[in-house]
Amino acid sequence: MKRNIHLLWILLIGTLFSSCQYELAEDFYNNIELQEPTVSLSLINFTEGETLTTPRNINYSYNAPLKNSLYEMKFYINGSLIHTTSKSSGSFLLDIQKLNNGEHNLNIEYYFKTGSGSLAEISGEEAFLKKEKFNFLVDKAPKILEIDKIEHKEGSIFIYFKPYFLINEIGKSITATLNVEEVKNTSSFYRNIILTKEVLEKGIYKDIKASNLNLKYKTKIENNFQSVDSEVKEINIPNTFKFNANFIKGNKLKLTWTKYPLYNNVPFFNFTYLSASYNFYDGEKNLTTIGGEKIIDNPNVAFGKAFDYRLHFPNAGISPIDDFIYSGKYFFNTPIHTGSPSTFPDTVKKILYDKSTDKIYLLKIEQDNYYPIEDEVYIQQYNSTNLNLERSVLISKTKGSQGDLILNSEGDLILDLNEKSLVINTNSLSVKKQFNGEDYNTITQASLVRYRNNIVIIESLDDSWGKIHFHNSDTKKLFYSTDADNQFSLSNSAKYFSKRHSIYIRKGDTYVEFFDTGLLNFKIVFNENKNEMYVPISGGEFFILDANTKQKRTIKNLPQIYNVKYDPIYNTLLLKKTYNNSIDDLYFFNMDTQELKSIKTIREADYYLLNNNLISKRGFYLKNDF
Repeated sequence: MKRNIHLLWILLIGTLFSSCQYELAEDFYNNIELQEPTVSLSLINFTEGETLTTPRNINYSYNAPLKNSLYEMKFYINGSLIHTTSKSSGSFLLDIQKLNNGEHNLNIEYYFKTGSGSLAEISGEEAFLKKEKFNFLVDKAPKILEIDKIEHKEGSIFIYFKPYFLINEIGKSITATLNVEEVKNTSSFYRNIILTKEVLEKGIYKDIKASNLNLKYKTKIENNFQSVDSEVKEINIPNTFKFNANFIKGNKLKLTWTKYPLYNNVPFFNFTYLSASYNFYDGEKNLTTIGGEKIIDNPNVAFGKAFDYRLHFPNAGISPIDDFIYSGKYFFNTPIHTGSPSTFPDTVKKILYDKSTDKIYLLKIEQDNYYPIEDEVYIQQYNSTNLNLERSVLISKTKGSQGDLILNSEGDLILDLNEKSLVINTNSLSVKKQFNGEDYNTITQASLVRYRNNIVIIESLDDSWGKIHFHNSDTKKLFYSTDADNQFSLSNSAKYFSKRHSIYIRKGDTYVEFFDTGLLNFKIVFNENKNEMYVPISGGEFFILDANTKQKRTIKNLPQIYNVKYDPIYNTLLLKKTYNNSIDDLYFFNMDTQELKSIKTIREADYYLLNNNLISKRGFYLKNDF
């Protein structure tokens, strides 16, 4: 409440003037009749009882006739002097920094001439004093800016605010911020947006930088003293975006995708994949997020493994688009592949097909431990049509990761391991016979024990110093030894073996050279049923050797074949030829029709042609597609 005040003569108390209680002292020299002064004080930007939330410079103006000009004015807050002036207009700081929240008083005293014309007035010994009092409130707590709702529309995010009664202080004494949390899986990243007075007057903000689909919003209001947050409003946008990358014949990659929910915020995306040459720069840029399809020709993709790929959605407010490593967010990191995925384990050592049981058998060594701690060894049986796992049998344990699996002429599986070789019934997957290597010779970490047709062969896989020993399985007698070689190949009956540039044949209790290939050969495949050998030559042409006549038959236009496998069901050879440092050409040569086909495959994977299924040890297969 504003109070009107006393006017006093400075030297002695006089009579009262009307309701304003003016007081007059008797003049020393003349009897002078004084009139009630018509003076006023205006506080231009302050009103009685108002609430202050921040310090304010209060503008004042003293209005009076010339004869009642101002001597001095004093300002008090709660009785404490804060400002003194002799100017009739100006400003003073109403500082609330040290004031508590609640009610406070502003008191103003001002001295001015009486206008009597007396000698006392002339000499400055006579004046009127007027006092005024104002009440005001202090509230330094910031006021919450509430979010009304959040909408996903037009490919963007719209945030609506409730009316804010201190909107005129936005950008002055109050700072308003919109805090955004973008949630992706288990991680988040944050953005802060300054809200202007103009935005809040409209009551709506369009968040053009939102790129994730799970978003949390809250406001923060800050004044000179404190800050306050609103409640969090959340929006979870259903991810209707679908993306497919499929290999098609001709070594092409077809991309198809649907509209991305935030297509206006993120108008394009980049597709990149980890190619066979192990870089993430292959792919396609600036694909529109409204949906579409694209076919990419690229020789750096091939059958045999999964390729990691990324869809990078650079935000509309971020540039440059090419600098994707440092901007935007990755939404996908899932593999693409050609062929169909199989359930074959990563630790597969060998795969083969048995026509008599119409099953595929797989050798799996767990490889959880280091030598000499033993690992579990399994034989797994798969359906040859759909490649589903039918059973998995723990057969044995072994030291080391080396192993091999073959079918012998009796229809049994033979499992070769570091310390032993086992004969296994294909129907029951039970062990019929076991041959322990230490009963025949010294076993090392690099050893592989093989049983073939009453012979136990102990092969050293270290060709720098090792040997290959041949023992009679019954008498355990060592009857032949030769230096180890990393391209050592052995026929299933042990009638033949090859190393370096020679093929050897068993003659009684020894082996003699059967054929000199002339150049170093890779691992040879022995087809004893047809008396043929399939010989890949280092630096030369692949040829088929007739074991009866020793005649060579060369397949034209197939140099640099370094790996051979044979499918007896379809009488087809599987031939690997180097294409570049990471990709091979894989040829299928049907020896009945002489037809030659090819596809590109990943060099690092091993492949098997089993009952017209092309199987990659990396977990994929192609069925009747070549």
